[in-house]
Amino acid sequence: MSQKAMDSAIRYRPAESRDAKGIRSILGYYIETSTASWRYENMDLVYYENMIANHQKPNRPFYVAEKDNQIIGFGYLDTFRAPEGYWPCVEDSVYVHPDHTGQGIGRRLLKLIIDSGRDSGLKTIIAAIDGENKTSIKLHQEFGFTINGILKSVAWKYNSFRDLVYMQLILDQETCD
Repeated sequence: MSQKAMDSAIRYRPAESRDAKGIRSILGYYIETSTASWRYENMDLVYYENMIANHQKPNRPFYVAEKDNQIIGFGYLDTFRAPEGYWPCVEDSVYVHPDHTGQGIGRRLLKLIIDSGRDSGLKTIIAAIDGENKTSIKLHQEFGFTINGILKSVAWKYNSFRDLVYMQLILDQETCD
């Protein structure tokens, strides 16, 4: 099957509450097997249902990639930090089911959330990435994110300290000058 045919079989759409189980399954995989998430345990289904419900705002987009009625990836923008002074800044998250990586799904999801953030008037998107996740760092760089800091040994997972790479994409350059 050609890449174009594979792409056409994938549907990208806003997340709905019915997607919570698929989203939970994908994130559960990364929690249990990798350092892409620093959580130790997956959250319950209600957590994901509430997360989707809380993203029903223009400046908090949440998209899924669906193929054959199965969620195979998701991406969303969320609050970067809690105080209201940070409101024009968000943090991104993108995850793709391990059986579907390397097919451009993460790239398409990242583009969707960046475009949605820009269209809703957000200022900046922050990516917080495990220092050894070179694939995610490279993907973000392809979209114009720059590395703005590395926090050494700020997390602990799999019997080792983890570095956090902070990357930034300024959506509205005019207001920076």
